[in-house]
Amino acid sequence: MIGGEVAQSLGVAEGSPQHAKLTQAAGLIWEKWFKPADLDGDGAATLHEWLQVCDIFGQLPSAADEAVETVKPVVEAMDANGDGKVTFTEYSALIKAIGSCTDEEARTGFDKLDRDGNGTLSAEEVSLGWFEYFFTDDPDAPGNWFYGRRF
Repeated sequence: MIGGEVAQSLGVAEGSPQHAKLTQAAGLIWEKWFKPADLDGDGAATLHEWLQVCDIFGQLPSAADEAVETVKPVVEAMDANGDGKVTFTEYSALIKAIGSCTDEEARTGFDKLDRDGNGTLSAEEVSLGWFEYFFTDDPDAPGNWFYGRRF
């Protein structure tokens, strides 16, 4: 679903190799992160279930590395020109497919995540931001802006 929405937002043709990569990467996010939070096995991860899993997972020493490895295929799928970087357009397509935000909010999130200020996001910057969004206790962490606005 989300992979297809990102593909559509980026103008990627359904049935193309990049479309398949985007949908497979989105499926990996579900399998690795959200499905384990479905504690009652009903096919959905409620907020309560998700928070229980986050409390445990965020304390694991390998959590940040696992976040990088899980999010990396999403970044690779979004990277239309294969340069290993996510542009603002690509990032904006992702977060708008996941939830609603304005262009201005997307720009703010992108700029916060662009830790080296080079105008693009590396797989590590995206992954670290995503990890921080869910697991940091630091209210000033750039990842708090992952979805375009601070939560």
